[in-house]
Amino acid sequence: MLGTKVPASRINDKIQQYLKDFVICPECKRPDTKLEKDDNVTFIKCSACGAKHAVKVRI
Repeated sequence: MLGTKVPASRINDKIQQYLKDFVICPECKRPDTKLEKDDNVTFIKCSACGAKHAVKVRI
């Protein structure tokens, strides 16, 4: 893919999806989160509201 032009809209879509999946809390919509791993499951834990949700990790 080197030398291939990628539309800015596609890059922005990927960034937005990453934020939704790994940064923004699904409960309070704040970015005050961290990823925690418990056994084979990764969780997003919110420091603001205390919510904890499993993260879908894509391989």
